[in-house]
Amino acid sequence: GDLGAGAMDSAGADTDSVSSGSLATTAARVVVVVAGACAVVGGGYLAHRAWNNHRRRVAEEGGGRKVVYLIRHGQSTFNAAYEQTGVDPMLFDAPLSALGVRQVAELGRSLRASADGSVYNDDDDGGRGGDDDGSGGGNGRAHDRFNPMPRVVLTSPLTRALQTATGAFEGLGIKVEVLPDLRERLTESCDVGRPTDELRHDFPDVDFSALLVHSRGTPASTPTREGRSGPAADTAGASRIRTVDVEGAAAADELEREAERARMRDGIWWYVDPDADQCEMTPEACRRDFATYGYVEPEHAAKARAARVLRAIRRRPERCVALVGHADLFNLLAARIDPRGEELWLENCGVASYAVAPLAVPFRSPSAKGSAAA
Repeated sequence: GDLGAGAMDSAGADTDSVSSGSLATTAARVVVVVAGACAVVGGGYLAHRAWNNHRRRVAEEGGGRKVVYLIRHGQSTFNAAYEQTGVDPMLFDAPLSALGVRQVAELGRSLRASADGSVYNDDDDGGRGGDDDGSGGGNGRAHDRFNPMPRVVLTSPLTRALQTATGAFEGLGIKVEVLPDLRERLTESCDVGRPTDELRHDFPDVDFSALLVHSRGTPASTPTREGRSGPAADTAGASRIRTVDVEGAAAADELEREAERARMRDGIWWYVDPDADQCEMTPEACRRDFATYGYVEPEHAAKARAARVLRAIRRRPERCVALVGHADLFNLLAARIDPRGEELWLENCGVASYAVAPLAVPFRSPSAKGSAAA
């Protein structure tokens, strides 16, 4: 009997031990589940808060579509002479004509009226071209009112564009910056520019930083065609051949970009004859070569510049940007902004507006370390 009782007591003790162990295990599991649920809830809250912060940052940095004004320069002395004769008068970096100065003054009155909210009526459209329904909006629509007002002015470094930008926006407190890629496609003498130092002297209030990045003393590397590798040697299919053609064009564009950066050290920012002696390239030599045998900037090079202009304005923080430039380049830029739209050919001091989507602001989910810190 005593043995049986002892055995029963031992079994009861084992049962109590097992029960206690089961309870402990169950409790631990509950704690893990609860902790996991809290982590999920907490992580969800942090992710939600991060997403809201991202949306707020996008709104602050211009998440909506931005307004871009394309403003062609006023009439130049080249324009006036060419209209009369149809022959290039060999006017390098031609300035505004007397009519061009009046057109710029009229454009300035329209800008100031828009800035102070007053009414601006003009029976003469000043050669702007296009129909205006008074809304001042839409893609590629010419107009006299600027609503909203530009926050910054980006201009071509050619003199006629600089005169237009500084004259029209004078007294409005809006910064004027040079964007080299806004220059006109070089086809005539007026598209051969002047050295950077001369422009800085004539337009002291303009920001020429973009032309000074590669100033004298700045090393510039030039890639070589021999150093580029590609699958051209063993291509067989048509798709592979097209790929090689694209790669070759991209490499050629990059070579030209590097050469352009090197020339900027000597103040030469416009397109030059690629067959000319680069070691003896000077502004005077550019003018002499153009007057002697002429040369034209390839269309693909101008299209590449238009694409860079669009990327540049999409990257900028301003919600409204004014571009002052030229007919050919603006037509190429308009095709980049609205590929399905009509061609854009602005008259002197003509204005067109476009809605452009900014570059997306990347959203980064909070990391574990960041969540713990938060």
